[in-house]
Amino acid sequence: FGMTVYSYQMRQKMAIARSLLAGTNMQVGEIAEALGYSDAHYFSNLFKEKCGCRPLEYRKSRQH
Repeated sequence: FGMTVYSYQMRQKMAIARSLLAGTNMQVGEIAEALGYSDAHYFSNLFKEKCGCRPLEYRKSRQH
């Protein structure tokens, strides 16, 4: 696929996170835990690094 296993897994996890943020009312901590992160703050920082905004900002931008 032209990327490392880590990069592929990270891309998949962020896609799932974006889907859960846009399509559910799950809290950020619940999403983090569902994706295997025990620290919601770490997940939030990682999401911002990979997706360009914080999880709640992403959710808010997807609501109508």
